Amino acid sequence: MLAQRALLACLSVVGGVCPCSAENAAARTSRTLKAHFYPRSERLSREDRLAVIGDVQRTSFWGRLVLAESNSAEQKWLVDDLAKQQFRGLVLLGDMVFSPGDDNWNYFDRLFAPLRQGPTGGAGDPPVSERETRYFFPVMGNHEYMGDREQAALQLSRRFDGLLEHTHYAFDWHHVRMIVLDGNRGRLCTSAASSSHDCESDWQAQLSWLRSELRRVDQAPAEEQRAALLFVHQSPYTQSPWVAGDQANAREFANVLFESPRALGLISAHAHGFERYTLPGEARAQPPKVFIVSAGGGGPRPHFRRPWAAPDSSKLPWPRPFNYLLLRQDLDGIQIEVRGLEKGKQVVTTLAEESVTLPFH
Repeated sequence: MLAQRALLACLSVVGGVCPCSAENAAARTSRTLKAHFYPRSERLSREDRLAVIGDVQRTSFWGRLVLAESNSAEQKWLVDDLAKQQFRGLVLLGDMVFSPGDDNWNYFDRLFAPLRQGPTGGAGDPPVSERETRYFFPVMGNHEYMGDREQAALQLSRRFDGLLEHTHYAFDWHHVRMIVLDGNRGRLCTSAASSSHDCESDWQAQLSWLRSELRRVDQAPAEEQRAALLFVHQSPYTQSPWVAGDQANAREFANVLFESPRALGLISAHAHGFERYTLPGEARAQPPKVFIVSAGGGGPRPHFRRPWAAPDSSKLPWPRPFNYLLLRQDLDGIQIEVRGLEKGKQVVTTLAEESVTLPFH
């Protein structure tokens, strides 16, 4: 398996994500890019539904050659189904593109074109121009950091204003604090001249910020803040044979999560599948935490689980279906609906047995 991961790393370089020359970077920077802007909001209401999707990157040529799975058709059916749903905000769980080239980001813009406006609705609904704007909440994945730094920064800044200045941030969904984290421990320092020590300082500062955010939630009056939910690209718990080595850093977020009485769980991606876990913390008096891996946005999937990995609560066979999540909030908690699509199919269905309720404590 280590050999397979090394091969995939080599393919990333061969596939065109290695740093480019300064001359080529300058030429690309001077070129006008046709990019679409994806707005964010600092607050959503209880009535607003949210959606979550991860790993929508286009599979590279070399990835198709080695992994023998290209899911562009399924990806389109999945996103088209998502576009029909009633939701106000979409959390993008990272790896939005394979690499920062224009072709990959143009593919992303075309794929997400149906999501930039509200659903068409039915008879009697107001026209599209009068419907509410959809908001997008990006999470930095490992692929967002791949390749030429200048090109990646240009592409991201044109689509997600202010993201690179604060790759971890939070917003309110009525009484729930939604906390977005950056799990790329060695990439947090933005300058090419930065040392690994600088990156580690940024990582520790992010952990301190997370503790402060959760402490504020835990100490707030219930009528102001009742819960917190975390989002990060890397998964602290996964059975994937490809990304198991990335669990350790994300597990540090999970450890902070376990310390918070009102934190409900963590939703991640990276593993190109679907998994869900309900785990108790060391303080057994506290309610258990829920961990969901929703990484089925179209990337090539592992067709088997790590044999020695602890199983999750899902009974779905491997490879897991393509998937996204729909979140709804009421007075008692958050309901999470899982929508799935099998390979070669065109109909996305609700996976009722995988649905999760996160009650407020």
